[in-house]
Amino acid sequence: MKPGAGDDLLSDDDDDQEDVDDAAVEDSVDDLLAGEDEGSDESDTAASSENNGYSLPWIHRRNTVKSDRSEVIQLHVREPTVDGEADLHDDVEDILDEDVYALDLREAAYLVAMQHPDEVADQLREWGYDFE
Repeated sequence: MKPGAGDDLLSDDDDDQEDVDDAAVEDSVDDLLAGEDEGSDESDTAASSENNGYSLPWIHRRNTVKSDRSEVIQLHVREPTVDGEADLHDDVEDILDEDVYALDLREAAYLVAMQHPDEVADQLREWGYDFE
């Protein structure tokens, strides 16, 4: 199994993440996604200039895998979901051709689900919601 696949969501992955410039970590993910540079400090501006006007991607600006993540959502899942996550993890790492932290994978999958509520509703119907 690849590193991170099936890792405990609450485990401390700090030792596995390389240190990056502390000042660059202060940008929020929302600012990066929106392409905004408002509120950035001199370090961020320098990083932007070196990357054709774009700041470093979030995974390269953060200190640890848990940086900028203040909320903990406990998720209890059934065995098929655990197995499916391991398969998804392997597939995504193959597509990206690099290691992906389990925490990043889970948040990305959650965000994608938020963009596809009809598909989430379909899964809930399979489980018995909207049953008449």
